[in-house]
Amino acid sequence: MFDFIKFVDQYPTPSLSIDSLEGGIVKYFNERRSIINDMMKKICNRYGLKLMYMDMHNKKLLKKQEI
Repeated sequence: MFDFIKFVDQYPTPSLSIDSLEGGIVKYFNERRSIINDMMKKICNRYGLKLMYMDMHNKKLLKKQEI
């Protein structure tokens, strides 16, 4: 997935960009129950993925409440 994101970033088009894919990227990671790691945080910061950042932050809060 990270290679795909880098590829789209290198060759964006009017109909395909990181911004237009953000919702799908969040859905992808949620469906696979991906563990939040440093690479995901870097991607959020680099590409300004606010939805993904908020989703990761909310997951952290939910885990803390479960403990």
